[in-house]
Amino acid sequence: MLKILVNAYAISPNWGSEPGMGWNWIINLAKHCELYVITEGQWRNEIEQSVSDAISNGIDKSGHLSKEQAVRLHFYYNPVSDKVRSICWNQGDWRFYYYYNKWQKSTFEIACKIISENSIDIIHQLNMIGFREPGYLWKITSVPYVWGPFGGLGHIKNSFLYNIPLKTKIICKLKNTISNWQKKYMPRIRKIMTRADGLCCATSDGYRFIAQHYRPDACFLNETGCYVKAHSDIDIIQQNLDKKKNFNMMWVGRFIFTKELPIALHVMSLLKDYPDIHLHVYGDGEEKIMASYKAMCSDLRLKNIHWHGKVPNNEIQKQMQVSDILLFTSILEGTPHVVMEALGNNLPVVCFDTCGQGDCIDDSCGIKIPLSNPQQSVYDFVSAIEFLYKNPDKLRQLKVQCHYRQVQLSWDNKVKAMLSIYQEAILHFKKTNAK
Repeated sequence: MLKILVNAYAISPNWGSEPGMGWNWIINLAKHCELYVITEGQWRNEIEQSVSDAISNGIDKSGHLSKEQAVRLHFYYNPVSDKVRSICWNQGDWRFYYYYNKWQKSTFEIACKIISENSIDIIHQLNMIGFREPGYLWKITSVPYVWGPFGGLGHIKNSFLYNIPLKTKIICKLKNTISNWQKKYMPRIRKIMTRADGLCCATSDGYRFIAQHYRPDACFLNETGCYVKAHSDIDIIQQNLDKKKNFNMMWVGRFIFTKELPIALHVMSLLKDYPDIHLHVYGDGEEKIMASYKAMCSDLRLKNIHWHGKVPNNEIQKQMQVSDILLFTSILEGTPHVVMEALGNNLPVVCFDTCGQGDCIDDSCGIKIPLSNPQQSVYDFVSAIEFLYKNPDKLRQLKVQCHYRQVQLSWDNKVKAMLSIYQEAILHFKKTNAK
């Protein structure tokens, strides 16, 4: 059995997004490997509770961590202050990279100690998935090194910088410029591209860039997966939908520019002729941004918008099971965890054909619209929603077919792919060091 040293800053059994992605990778890898996991530890209590439940009861509350898996997980915590944690989750706050770099340097010391005490077969740099800060474990040359899935290689399309505050526009253009330089010329990135024994890109666009500029032997694997629901679950969900009077859409995410909640609100303004279409918004952000969104609702005279705030992941999952579609308007992502959760709950997705959601959603489980510009996008989203609203049989068909997409994108299949990457990395390491 392989022994894997995993560097994963964010891990949580109770939340989605990056922490949920980290958790699901390690517990599913633990079906096949023994893992030594270095993590920041914001959710240490939740992690230890899930492990304890699995060991005591044979399985944790989620039903995904068994005793057999739990005993193969060894956690090493490298905590930061509450201040740094708050900066971390304020997406776009560049100060985080300063503190995250410091965290990676101290994580390197922990990793060296783990390797000196255990026979580690693979070093795996897992998350955060952004390419700008890959850590320092690649400097350990005695063990094969795998990085990924990593992302952040995309950029904001200029057409979506129209009609936004000047400050935001300047920041976005500056970020695009800096990112384009970093991914091509950043010294540490270039060194890792040579050093790594396995490279895994989170999106197809990112894979094409890495294959063209660095390594044609890199691979493409979305960074998150989903759990396969039984057919009986589909029947239950359909029965629940039959009882509903309204057509309920979910929007889930943080209130930041790239999530494009205003597009969803403008979509609702063009759906006023359908009083039974409701939009349920899950997420939060800065108070001034929240106030601006509610002011927009007032200006557009929207009535069927329901603000739920930030809620635990299990509540999101429950709501997905009684909703009609996930309206996902984000323009810049890796592979959104919430999209995979939607598929896992047989919830069709209407989204842009871009980033990781463009890789995961196809005609069998949702509708994708072109990434054009905000004005055209509103009409395209409206057209897609009207089609599903007026064609309940098609909507039901998409829900049923989500099951088959679940299988294709399941955690079991993701882990099988990663195990193959590990084996290739070991071979690459042996071949490289034999020269």
